[in-house]
Amino acid sequence: HVCCSFSFVVVRSDGEVTSRQLYRGEDAVNVFFKRLEIELKKIRDDLKNIRPITHYARVAHMAADTCWICSGQFVPYNEGDKGGLWKVIDHDHITGKYRGAAHSSC
Repeated sequence: HVCCSFSFVVVRSDGEVTSRQLYRGEDAVNVFFKRLEIELKKIRDDLKNIRPITHYARVAHMAADTCWICSGQFVPYNEGDKGGLWKVIDHDHITGKYRGAAHSSC
């Protein structure tokens, strides 16, 4: 079996399609990895510019006492991170959208 084509789509966490790739040819494997490396560089560049969360999101985060993912209680920082139960800010690094307070392990 010889690979002769590939296709992939890059979709951001907010659903925006940032790239569509389709290739047919004898060197499909090499071209695939080269294009994948290009996309990886673009993604890394995008993540260098993390959007900050809003003041409202920070206030909501401070008030939260349960994890938005599992509904479990948080462990205070002064008690140590017992199994990933500290409160962290869960947000989208591309859009800055705050999802909620979450356990560090969730």
